[in-house]
Amino acid sequence: MKFMHPEFLWALFALLIPLIIHLFSFRKFRAVYFSNVRFLKEVKEENASRSKLKHLLVLLARLLAIFFLVLAFARPYLPGEENEGSRQDSAVSIYVDNSFSMEANGEEVSLLDEAKGAALQILDAYGEDDRFQLLSNDFEGRHQRLLTKEEFRNELQEVEISPRVKTLKQVLARQRDALRDFDDPVYFMISDFQKKITNLPEDSGLALYLLPMKAVRQQNIAIDSAWLLAPVNLKGQTATLFVRIRNYGEDRVESDHVSVSVNGSRKALSDFEMEAGASITDTLTFTVPESGWNSGVIEISDYPVTFDDKYYFTFYAPSRIRILSLNREEEDPYINGLAVASFTEVVNKAIGQVDYSEFDRYNLIILNRLEGMSSGLAAELRNYIENGGKVLFFPSGNMDPGPVNDFLGSVGADPYGPLREEATRVRQINTGSGLYANVFEEIPRNMQYPEVKKYFRILRPAYSKGEELLILKNNDPLLLRYSFGNGSLFLSAVAPDLEFSNFPRHSLFAVTLFQIAISGRGTEDLAFVIGRPGVLTVPRPAGPAGESLKLKSISEEGIDLFPRQRLLGRRLLLNFDSELGIDRAGIYGLYEPGNDTLLRLLAFNYDRSESDISSYSPEELASLYPQQVRSVLEAGGSQLALRITEINRGRSLWQASLLLVLLFLFIETLLLRFLPK
Repeated sequence: MKFMHPEFLWALFALLIPLIIHLFSFRKFRAVYFSNVRFLKEVKEENASRSKLKHLLVLLARLLAIFFLVLAFARPYLPGEENEGSRQDSAVSIYVDNSFSMEANGEEVSLLDEAKGAALQILDAYGEDDRFQLLSNDFEGRHQRLLTKEEFRNELQEVEISPRVKTLKQVLARQRDALRDFDDPVYFMISDFQKKITNLPEDSGLALYLLPMKAVRQQNIAIDSAWLLAPVNLKGQTATLFVRIRNYGEDRVESDHVSVSVNGSRKALSDFEMEAGASITDTLTFTVPESGWNSGVIEISDYPVTFDDKYYFTFYAPSRIRILSLNREEEDPYINGLAVASFTEVVNKAIGQVDYSEFDRYNLIILNRLEGMSSGLAAELRNYIENGGKVLFFPSGNMDPGPVNDFLGSVGADPYGPLREEATRVRQINTGSGLYANVFEEIPRNMQYPEVKKYFRILRPAYSKGEELLILKNNDPLLLRYSFGNGSLFLSAVAPDLEFSNFPRHSLFAVTLFQIAISGRGTEDLAFVIGRPGVLTVPRPAGPAGESLKLKSISEEGIDLFPRQRLLGRRLLLNFDSELGIDRAGIYGLYEPGNDTLLRLLAFNYDRSESDISSYSPEELASLYPQQVRSVLEAGGSQLALRITEINRGRSLWQASLLLVLLFLFIETLLLRFLPK
């Protein structure tokens, strides 16, 4: 047995006080004379014997009461097997999970408030000379320094719910980095231990203690993701929006609704129901209200975890589809036919008059029957495709395949082979491709497909990455798509010339070219996730070189943010990561440097990793990490500080000492009351 405060043992000299009182009697006696004292002497001897026994028992009870009272103040304890001495000047790291899942309700307050209370109880288990690290998901620089008890309390009050998501492996690495210069540091993790973030490393031998927080009700409905059916949506046209909703809770959703608002006006509303643990994809349609950048928000109603009840998105609605046709000589009447629609513009230019800096203004560039390919044009087209552009190549009967195939190889496309004089026709349209998605309700069995008189055979190896869009009867492709970077190259086996085929006069020609023009990269730019790496390329602004584009919230006042940017030719590469500083979901504007000219809108949403609220129980944690975790503690209740004290300093005996004090005082009372005088 050892003592936390051995200086109190000096108080054992107080045991002399009852000894002095009992051994020396200070009462004065008066003599009484009797004629015959023989019988009185017998009675006196008997009473004296009983009185002496009574006084000795009372003395013993008082001595023991004082003895154990002194022991209680000296705080005796039995050292544990792993700690034979008391910890002095300990270094303690306490992680308080402040992610969105900690918004859930505990027994009386939120899980975050319960976690803060548990952190204070841990604090009470240590001395004033100990030092503490407070760590949350924010990973701020101030959380790397060690604090006193009072500083820790002040910092703990400022911990609020945060959109940052960190795995326990990342947290432990941060804790160990802060306490690397201390001997035998102690680590505490207070969290709900969601299954998606609980991934402790295989290290063993650490003084690591887990304090699981448990919500009273496991229920959460979340908007998981959203995407638009068409990559290009024009003003006044109907846009189709798909919304995926997940039920992470334990209860069935009997009735709820999802709504979508665009530019501040509600456009659609839909009801849904869902089984526990299931997901659904709902479809909402709305009319595109404006040309240019539009912003929207999808909403559901759920409680108490609400961070994933809104999903922000943005999309661009061009005023018209702009197509650039680079021709060898004259304009092509079949390509010009695309300009019949009011929302389509076709610009024809001779190959020698092209301005490469204007490429980014067009949705599609058509290389119409070029006989060769200059190195400058090939480099500009490669850069255009890589940054999200679309190029359609029509060969020429007099084509020099060398330079053309060099360009095709640079973007991962297959080369042209020899010209084949073979009459055939299209056998199949690849309706499974995204290019023709929702174009045909049903293809008639007797449909007249385009006929081909001659075509260039495209040499496709077994590892070809080309996607067949139109297939001839002999299984050679008529039209292929290749993905490169963020854009696409479309390769035709025939020229838009009736000497090759009747494809230019076929209705499928205009449909195919229009679908190529409005096709896009998909929906990855519909929104970004806060804290996750994201990349965006934009045209280089006309302002002074070296000045950064700025990002700021549209709906709320706040500081200007400056994403990391890198110049790539005529475009800027912007990086959005955890260092950007965005901590609130919403719509943000990207502005030119030095002025308030809006370049585009961006949507940022909270990370949905926290939506899945399924967590490990204390028993599961203990079985999953038997080597890594010293102990899994009960976070609730008022005995946490006592339990930690017992773990760190051994089993405390001061409570038992107090009980023995009360016991011997009670025995003294019984002796004085019931033993005869």
